[in-house]
Amino acid sequence: MRRYVILSQIIAFSLTLFLLEGAIPLPFMAPGAKLGLSQIATVFTLYFFSSKDAFIVILIRTILSSAFFGGPSVFLYSIAGGALSLAGMIILKRTAIFSCVSVSAAGGFLHNVGQLLTASVFMENFNFFYYLPVLGVIGVATGILIGFIANELLKKIKLTKFNDLLAK
Repeated sequence: MRRYVILSQIIAFSLTLFLLEGAIPLPFMAPGAKLGLSQIATVFTLYFFSSKDAFIVILIRTILSSAFFGGPSVFLYSIAGGALSLAGMIILKRTAIFSCVSVSAAGGFLHNVGQLLTASVFMENFNFFYYLPVLGVIGVATGILIGFIANELLKKIKLTKFNDLLAK
C-alpha cells in the first residue's frame, strides 16, 4: 500500500514539473522541443522501483496532463515518445554497462524519435525526421541533465531511511 502512495506522490511531482516546465520560456529551442523535466520522475522510478512502475508513472502522467492541458493528439505524441523512451531505457539499464545519466540521455533522444515517428505516420510524411538532428541533440542534452538530477536524488534517498519506510 505504501508503494502506491509513494508512486502517487511521484506522479504528482511529475505533473508539477510538467506544469513548471510550461512556465519556462525557451526561445532558443526548436519548435515543439521541451526540457522534459517530468522525466526526472520516470528515470527515478525506473531505478528506484521497477520498469512496470515507471510505465505506470508515464501512463498516468500522460493521461492527466493530456486531459487537462492538451487533448487526444497531445496524448498520442506523449505516450509514443514516453513508451519508446522507456523501452530503450529499460534495455540499456538491463545491460548494466550504462550509467543512469547515459540511460536518461538515450531516453531523451528516443522520446523525440517516438514523437517524430508518430507525426510521420499520422501526417503520412516522413520529412518530420529532418528535425531529428536538432531535436536529437536537445533530447540528449536534456536527458543528461535529467539523468544527473535523478541520479543525485537516488543517492540522497539511499542515504535516508526511505527503504525502511517501504519495507513496513
